[in-house]
Amino acid sequence: MKRAYYGHDGSGKLVRDNQAEVLNRQGYPCRYRNLSKDELASAIVGKMPEEVEEIKVALNSGSRDELIEEIADLQELVDCLVTITELSPQDIKSAQDQKRNQRGSFLTGQFMEYVDLPQTAQDYEHWLTHFTNRPDGYIVKDVDEK
Repeated sequence: MKRAYYGHDGSGKLVRDNQAEVLNRQGYPCRYRNLSKDELASAIVGKMPEEVEEIKVALNSGSRDELIEEIADLQELVDCLVTITELSPQDIKSAQDQKRNQRGSFLTGQFMEYVDLPQTAQDYEHWLTHFTNRPDGYIVKDVDEK
């Protein structure tokens, strides 16, 4: 007999609620545990990159049906996170609308390469802190002013 361990390191991964039942019914015994609320929130966030990668694959394949399924998986994770954190879908929608109204959406495809931060600009310290204290890929360098 062989045993398949879930997760890239074999420590397990979050799966859909009925996965164990389906496997057992098909004659494949499995071990699982139910996560605590805090563990579940973390596991949902941890699973999102996997689903995003599957969306990339679907985009490259050109399959509309595959893309729909993968976006649905990511949306399911977002919906579950909203539910277990006891947020309301209306609050999320309101925040989404507010951001869209203030800063726009992502539909036009603006792709920012850099922003100059002159020390004389309004709110310089705010923006310098914003760009230097973020884990999402900003690099701040000194450049010669022209």
